[in-house]
This record gives sequence, structure tokens and C-alpha cells, in this order.
Amino acid sequence: MNPENLIPNSERTPTERRENARKAGVASGKSRRDRRTWRIIADDIASRVLVDKDGNIAISPITGKAMSIREGISTRLYQEALKGNLKAIGMLLDISGEKTVTNQMTGKDGKDLFPTMTEEEMQAKLEEMKRKLS
Repeated sequence: MNPENLIPNSERTPTERRENARKAGVASGKSRRDRRTWRIIADDIASRVLVDKDGNIAISPITGKAMSIREGISTRLYQEALKGNLKAIGMLLDISGEKTVTNQMTGKDGKDLFPTMTEEEMQAKLEEMKRKLS
């Protein structure tokens, strides 16, 4: 895109601005519908029964019933977290709503408004999860 070819809205006629706003609204609606469709598809896939490569249905160790793909992913994520995988711990904290990581927002003093968890804090969370599961 060449900035010299851009015409600011202040130099456009009301009809042109209205037409551009209409086009933007149509594009925004299409984008929202596409995202909703992807969420529906992902949710449908995640709720299906987990089957291994031999065609056997995976049984949940928690409920004793057929395990969903979502439950299988969660179980694997917890296994990795318990091994000390910090990325898995971070993902679990994020999914559970306990993680508050936003590095882009800083105060006037330049300090993070939402600091990331340190490795020690993540290790403490890991130990807490281990205690809860044992």
C-alpha cells in the first residue's frame, strides 16, 4: 500500500464515507460469522469421543466413561505440567483463568501493569497442583 494514494476521510464526500462504512460493516459481519463458524467446528471436534489408532475408545480415568478429545488434551496437558513443562503450566493457568499475562500494557512509570509470572511462581503453582492431585 502506498500512503500517497490514501485519501483521508476529511477529504471524502459524505456519500463516499457512508459507502466505505457500509463496506466495512459488511466485511466485519463476514469476519464475525467466519470466527463463529470456526469456534463451532472446533467445539464440535473437541467434544467427540477420543479413539486411538487401533479404533479403541479411550476411557476417562476420572469418570470411567468415554473420553472426549477435549478431556484427552486436558489430561495430556496436566501430565506435561506435572513433569515441569512451564509452557504447559502457563497454558493450564491461562485456560483456568488464573494467569494474568499482558506485557503490552505499561503504566506511566514504564512498569508492567500486568506482570508475567516468574519461574518461581510457576513452580509454586506446579507444586500446588501436585498436592491437589495426590
